[in-house]
Amino acid sequence: MWDVAVIGAGPAGTMAAGTLLDHGLSVVLIDKSAFPRNKSCGGGLPDHAAKLLDRLAIDWRPVQLDSAISSTIFYDFSRPMEIALESAPVRLVSRKSFDQLLLKWALQQGDLELLEKTAVSSVEQLPDQVVIRLSDGTCLEAGFLVAAGGAGCPVGTSINPGKSAGVAVTALVNTSADIIERFSSRLVFNVQPDLQGYGWVFPKKHHLNIGIGGYNTTKLKTRLRQFVSRTLTGDDYQIAKIFGHPLPFYQPDTRFCQQRTLLAGDAARLVDALTGEGIYYALVSGRLAGQTIARVLNGELTSVSHYEKLLQDNILSNLHWSCRIARLFYDHPEFFYQWVLGNRFLQEQLKKITSGLTTYQSLQQDISDELGDDTFVRDFFDLSG
Repeated sequence: MWDVAVIGAGPAGTMAAGTLLDHGLSVVLIDKSAFPRNKSCGGGLPDHAAKLLDRLAIDWRPVQLDSAISSTIFYDFSRPMEIALESAPVRLVSRKSFDQLLLKWALQQGDLELLEKTAVSSVEQLPDQVVIRLSDGTCLEAGFLVAAGGAGCPVGTSINPGKSAGVAVTALVNTSADIIERFSSRLVFNVQPDLQGYGWVFPKKHHLNIGIGGYNTTKLKTRLRQFVSRTLTGDDYQIAKIFGHPLPFYQPDTRFCQQRTLLAGDAARLVDALTGEGIYYALVSGRLAGQTIARVLNGELTSVSHYEKLLQDNILSNLHWSCRIARLFYDHPEFFYQWVLGNRFLQEQLKKITSGLTTYQSLQQDISDELGDDTFVRDFFDLSG
């Protein structure tokens, strides 16, 4: 009988496990993969995520492959917009190494039982415990469960039925050192109107991570190959591998806990609906889930429902606004791109949003203060509401 079982050893799961162990609780961590394992992701660590890890004394620097201090944003390969990121750089990491680092940190926090290459076949919630049945037929019993198994986590989909709102595909592209150097220390984004999303180029030490993602999920592999071809026109390259994964964009009707189970990270649909960023929200939700269960077990709280209030206070308001603004932006991408392109103040606000220096809800007041009683600004935020 474990105090807590955690499904999924990604950023949300390892953060939850490490937090629980730090409170002296017994934890079993279950993952269907063997670590280290590859993960389909751009691997961009935003500044506020790096600062959170610093506060927890988790040294992420050994797995950093590059640091982006500038960003170029295109609209369908035209009208480039340059944004400086020196004040809030994006660190480029390999998710394989980054997730392994977080797992190592969690294992150092206490006596963690790690079950790798172990799939969960079913979960039963009883009044006083949770029973987890594994694919090999064995059962585990725990007082509480943190489900952090990603977008396809069966526990998450049972609590919040339905498919993820978006999908992304990523290519690992091998090319010459000169071409990789051309993209070094900067991020490239390309708004793709027919995709209702964007493409990206993230430089890594020995390859480029090039991907596309959005709400239009048709023929994504074909679109990705076309995007790589246009991005590297005239260059020699080889696509080494293509990964696909759901983008569980935040949805306002999402439930985050049920009886003795808490959802965290992608399993809880905690992904920014405008930018697609989810690592920061995975780290925060995993830590809040661990803290909530610890407080229930030591008598400070009577139920895990307080978890939803903590999420609301820390991240849900921001994600709710991302959902509102994304709906308008991706319905009218060219108009809004041109609006931002022509205003340096708005470009600075965009940088602050992506690096966690401000929130979407603060953005409304900041823009209103700067642009005054602009009818368009007022109507925009009225519509997004």
